Amino acid sequence: MIAAGEFRHGGNYVLRWMVSYAVCESDANQIARLYKRKSTDRIDGVSAMVNAIACRMSGEGGSRYESEGLIVL
Repeated sequence: MIAAGEFRHGGNYVLRWMVSYAVCESDANQIARLYKRKSTDRIDGVSAMVNAIACRMSGEGGSRYESEGLIVL
């Protein structure tokens, strides 16, 4: 999505910074892996975003609030 210019992040500069350090490559089994190339900078937000999008696209999971509703204290 990022390479195709289809990902919209609303101008979030922290996410843009993390994406600039993230690298995605596929191994011999065609499994994509996200890593940072010899950098000490963080890509945790990108990793969390990729996991959330993959989970949603696969139909797994969903929001806990859809099944349980909101709890107001």
